[in-house]
Amino acid sequence: MGVDSPYVLQGLADNEAWDLFEKLAFGEWGGGVNPNLIKIGRVMVKKCKGVPLAIRSLGSLMRLKTKESEWSSILESDLLKSFQTSENENVLSVLKLSYYHLPTYLRQCFTYCAMFPKDYEFDKETLIRLWIAQGYIVCSSKDDDLEDIGDQYFNELLCRSFFHQSESMDGYKMHDLIHDLAQSIAKDRYFAVENVCEGIHHVYWPSSLNEIEMLVKVKGMRTLFFESFPKSVTLKKVSNFQRLRALHLGWNIKGVPNSIARLKYLRYLDISRCKMETLPKSINNLQNLQTLILSYCRRLRELPRDIEKLISLRCLMINGCESLRCMPIGLGKLTCLRQLSDFVVAWDEGSKGAMLNELNSLNQLKGRIVLHDLINVENVEIESNQVNLREKKHLQYLVLRWSFSFLYEETGVEKNELFLEKLEPHPNLQSLVVESFMGVRFSSWLSSITNLVEIKLFHCKKLKQLPPLHQLPSLKTLCLEELVSLEYISDEEPSFLASPSITLFPSLQEIELNDCYNLRGWWRKKRSGVELAQFPCLSKMQIRDCPKLIVDDGEVIEWGSFRSLQSLSIGFLSEWTSLPKGLQFATNLQELTIDYCSSLMALPDWIGNLTSLQRLEISYCPDLRSLPEGMHLLTSLQKLKITGCRELSARCMKEKGVDWPKIAHIPNLEIQPPGF
Repeated sequence: MGVDSPYVLQGLADNEAWDLFEKLAFGEWGGGVNPNLIKIGRVMVKKCKGVPLAIRSLGSLMRLKTKESEWSSILESDLLKSFQTSENENVLSVLKLSYYHLPTYLRQCFTYCAMFPKDYEFDKETLIRLWIAQGYIVCSSKDDDLEDIGDQYFNELLCRSFFHQSESMDGYKMHDLIHDLAQSIAKDRYFAVENVCEGIHHVYWPSSLNEIEMLVKVKGMRTLFFESFPKSVTLKKVSNFQRLRALHLGWNIKGVPNSIARLKYLRYLDISRCKMETLPKSINNLQNLQTLILSYCRRLRELPRDIEKLISLRCLMINGCESLRCMPIGLGKLTCLRQLSDFVVAWDEGSKGAMLNELNSLNQLKGRIVLHDLINVENVEIESNQVNLREKKHLQYLVLRWSFSFLYEETGVEKNELFLEKLEPHPNLQSLVVESFMGVRFSSWLSSITNLVEIKLFHCKKLKQLPPLHQLPSLKTLCLEELVSLEYISDEEPSFLASPSITLFPSLQEIELNDCYNLRGWWRKKRSGVELAQFPCLSKMQIRDCPKLIVDDGEVIEWGSFRSLQSLSIGFLSEWTSLPKGLQFATNLQELTIDYCSSLMALPDWIGNLTSLQRLEISYCPDLRSLPEGMHLLTSLQKLKITGCRELSARCMKEKGVDWPKIAHIPNLEIQPPGF
């Protein structure tokens, strides 16, 4: 496994090494740190000889130790001494020290990760479900939740630097040396191609291996994780590993055989991206199954009819199952269920699909749920009352999707409004997405969901009135798209204008207004009085194809309120002949994108006031023929890109164009040739 091979690491300078250790070890202690601990800490850092991973690991460990005796004991430990004296400065000694100070319950969770290859990107929720399947998560009381405890376990390992966030920010990784540590501890309990033995418990099978014959002699397999399922292997062979607790089949699966029922200890089953249309009835015999993942099984038409037999099921993921037309009756009996990604309302009574009342008793649901095809609900009064969203206090993300119908568009206004009124969620909800709602007024409860961080409304073509949103304290993102009847986002400026201490939209960071063809402004009625602080945190704004937002002397959007704005993108605004005057006060603006503004004739000279501007892109504005004199004042501008503006491009040609002196100071220029 290469545990003893040397690694060439860039060492930190003494002051950098101490700063890193101090931040990790004393970061939350404030100013009252015992000076003796600082002395011991400096000796520890010196022993690490500038190796960042060792310092990070040791600092994370010492943060959990508050007594001087504990610090002294670790300083004198054999492992720390060996790090100081070993010829290749083996950082594994410090990592082992951190491992041996882990609580027992964390050690097995950590070593389980030895199964995965180096540089593997872990999905946090998936790993927690696998830990649960192995029985590694223990609840100390009946009120505790396995998933919550697992989350605590993971965060503790993250805090101790056994994981770090991946470059993509979508998952987590282990440093190669930490992975080596896990494998050195796990030894022969985890799969290695060169050494298959009967004692193997957990196997990650890479896509490069096509046969599993070498695993036949293994009797105690607990985890079998295929990167992609080998084409030459039948699933019946997998059914022979009857002690399996976790099975991840990857992709390439055309169907699941009835023999899957032989895996009676199975707790975790991932058959996502499978090409099957139905699941075998025998899957209902897996009464220990806790996690069933069917994501992106695009041909799957139905779930097992007797799904209530899966009495241990905690997680059912069916996102991306485009052909699924209904949910099975009996789903509501799965009271252990914690995660249900989607619920599809049946399109007719003859489909024998479940009604929304199946959600009534599932009050422990958490995370995200999408309610599909709400257009199919016939008896709104009865079914909506039984959804009981108000009692689902652990839900964080809710998507309400009606689906579009020309017939429904004509007849469903009152039905939509009544239905939405009954779908009021718990105030703990953080994200709300509504699609194809055909009511004229949005329910007033939206103003009372005080923990909302995100609101997105799509294709609500009849919507004309939104409830007040200005004092939602946590709202960070507001996206309105294809609300073709909406004229104003808020009916009237608040009546408490006499109190300047009130801040409107106190946390809002991002606004997107797309395809709102009749949108005229923010406030329908403006009041006179003391000017109120608005949008103090707004950093990003996008406006596309909102032609009624005409800029004139009585500007319909108060651009002067957007002083914290850093990024602005405007496009398909065919009526705009110039930029709004108030934009000159957005002096923190760093990125400005203008495209498909066919009537835009000139940029204002005051553009030179935007002294923080770093990036300017102008595309397909054919009437824009010159740049203003103020361009030379944009000393922070790093990139100018001009595309599809023939005359403007000609004036900006290097050393030849009339406007060249205005832009010659910009380091990065992308000017499309005028004849392109």
